[in-house]
Amino acid sequence: MFASRFQKEASVFAKGYVSILLELSFVLHHPLTGKNVYQESVFNWDRAFVHPAPSMATNNCAKFDFGSIQRELCERQTDPNKQKHLEQRFQVCNWVHPNHSGIFKTSQDGQTFTPAMSVQTQCCAQTNIDNWYFCRYGPVESSGGYSWASLTASNIRGYIATMMPITMSFVGSFSPEGTLIGYPPLHQHHFHLEDSRVALTGGGAIITHGDDQCHSSFGGVSCLIRETPSGYATFMKPPLLITAEVNDVRLMNSSILRHFFTVALRLGDMSSRPFTQVSMKVWPQRPQFFISGHAPTFAVPLNGIWCFYREGVFRIAAEVLWSYFHTHPTFVAEMMLFAGANASELGLLSPPPLGLDIHDEALHRKSVKCVSDFRTQLFQAHGAFMVCHYHRLTAMQETLLNTCEVDGRFYRNTLGCRPFSVSRGLPVVALLFLAPSSRAVVQSSDGIAHVHTFFRFFVSTSFRLPVIDPDANDNFFRWRNPCPGCEYGSA
Repeated sequence: MFASRFQKEASVFAKGYVSILLELSFVLHHPLTGKNVYQESVFNWDRAFVHPAPSMATNNCAKFDFGSIQRELCERQTDPNKQKHLEQRFQVCNWVHPNHSGIFKTSQDGQTFTPAMSVQTQCCAQTNIDNWYFCRYGPVESSGGYSWASLTASNIRGYIATMMPITMSFVGSFSPEGTLIGYPPLHQHHFHLEDSRVALTGGGAIITHGDDQCHSSFGGVSCLIRETPSGYATFMKPPLLITAEVNDVRLMNSSILRHFFTVALRLGDMSSRPFTQVSMKVWPQRPQFFISGHAPTFAVPLNGIWCFYREGVFRIAAEVLWSYFHTHPTFVAEMMLFAGANASELGLLSPPPLGLDIHDEALHRKSVKCVSDFRTQLFQAHGAFMVCHYHRLTAMQETLLNTCEVDGRFYRNTLGCRPFSVSRGLPVVALLFLAPSSRAVVQSSDGIAHVHTFFRFFVSTSFRLPVIDPDANDNFFRWRNPCPGCEYGSA
């Protein structure tokens, strides 16, 4: 029944999405404010629904409830001097050609790519630039129009043959002159640097995505340079692997932009404690919602507010030292993670007004009133269990016109998880609300969004976890109710 309903709605959208635009134009006035509640709630989520956490639009890390490690990480993430530091060292490199190469392809539409060709690889010959290791691939030339460039590379070795304790890293785009290039003009669709112990299609031990860039008042492009806290390192075993795609989001037929796919790693002490990135991929059950070939990307209609939850369990003891989110903010309004509770305790199974009345882990469409009533009681009664909270914040977007991005909106990285500890058997619930950010978003996507939603944690354990893998580090976390044949990352 659910599949046929989804197909019916998709058919309506294909005919011109008349139904959805009529619905989004429907005026439902708030009895006190007189505002169009539906449009306020869907298109301006944070203005219609109260955000219980302090505003993230601040560069004062001391205002947050952080311990010393988290405050250090916050200050390092938002330090604008990192960019100057990295660029200065990049610009003094004497570039040489190592014995590994990359495979390069381009596309104007992201569907049809040019035949694969070998791309020039250059690495910095100096080994004493503050223990930095640099390699770049290219140059790539693009002229806007949301064109694509794709790179895969393997057999990348640093100057340590056995294990690399990485304390600072950047994966993304640099200009030929040695300047870091942010978004816009270049959107890092994904840039994954993998450990040799996992497949090239893994989650990436060191990663950059477009929504990783911070607001200009909160570190800006400098946030793409990641740093571990003092005494910690991310351990990777060479040879390393790359899979990356970048988009030129300038208007079509813009001037030629030359840029390099770039890897920069600063090596530390082998005695460091592990600082390992693990990924919690969250998606609704029901296989018909997966986009073929792109798991765990799923489809969701944009005709209102849709929500779903997943229940899982942590499998080891670990300290979550830092975290961030990766999603598509134009489609995803809110992501919450509750530790130490289950769906029933949070009221998800209860009828409105205190609950959402959902009894499985599939997508469900809910009214504005239902969501508003539920969120109010959820934060009041169960807020203590919430350890992570992503909220589509107007204050954390930047509007830059004359690009290919819808509405010219660029959603920036936000802080969202407080420090917390996990133990073997600790239950966890992920709750997500999906809604479009504007009418133009609905029109540009034909009423169907293709979405993926990730919580990404940096953890430290008493032993070294294998770095991130396609199973979301299955030894770290697992969903309670896997979906045979359709789950990606659960067993």
